[in-house]
Amino acid sequence: MHTDKLLHTLADARREVQAIRPDPSLGPHPGGLTFTRAAYLAADPRHWTAGAHGHADGRRLCARLAERLRGLVHPSWSALADHAAGRLDARAARLLTEHTAQCGGCARRLADMKSKRDGVLRLEQPCPLPCPAAGRPPVELTSADRRWQALLSEDGGAEGRLVLEVRTREVPPSRRLVGVRLRGAGGHERTRFLVLREDGEALRARAAFDLCTLREALGARLEDAVVLALDATQLTAEDRVALLESLPGPEGDGRERAAWCAWLGEAGQERALADEVRRLLHEAPRRLS
Repeated sequence: MHTDKLLHTLADARREVQAIRPDPSLGPHPGGLTFTRAAYLAADPRHWTAGAHGHADGRRLCARLAERLRGLVHPSWSALADHAAGRLDARAARLLTEHTAQCGGCARRLADMKSKRDGVLRLEQPCPLPCPAAGRPPVELTSADRRWQALLSEDGGAEGRLVLEVRTREVPPSRRLVGVRLRGAGGHERTRFLVLREDGEALRARAAFDLCTLREALGARLEDAVVLALDATQLTAEDRVALLESLPGPEGDGRERAAWCAWLGEAGQERALADEVRRLLHEAPRRLS
């Protein structure tokens, strides 16, 4: 079931139960978890705060809602990547372990992340936005297996942009999707998807982020960046908005559009796709045309 439909169904069910037998402990209350917020926390348990933990532990409705949605909403690819690298705190790691113990699909996703964790690009040290600071050389990222490189640089144009360039040499066509997660203060994030295209002997992809928008979303400092190759089985229904927003527009680079079309064609042939992801991959080409 698509997450949006699930949340509406659960909300309707709660209203019906309350109408039959009211229970004050199950009703709305100040600071209570909404279905949308609980689904967001289930997709990435790193977003839990100490205050949210304390509230959920003391409220039966919120504790029950969080527990149920952890089993229904699949963790994001970036949360699994951090879990595979041992970068989650104890509670977040435990919540993801509990989910993957009950969900065969996510257990396979996690195993895949562990098998390619040496190919992940990471910003190891926080840096102010713009990153690099004005007048500084580009920030270089290199994966542990040395097969992936990236540059973070500032476009000094009138609008000001943070530019990410990713390159590698050999990647199967089905794995030419690149996930990018930028994180600022307070756990605020921006996600973008790129598709590698052939450029001479290398495969390259490029993304530009408006600096004003990025600062509003993330704050004055980039705390963390993760870049890695994905196949379509790592996507979930929660990636729909970010993936559709990442598609090149009508005036975009023709080579970039061709690369997206090629990847969507390959990815749509995957057999182990969730129904929501398969529908997304069928929707995306229509947005490109």
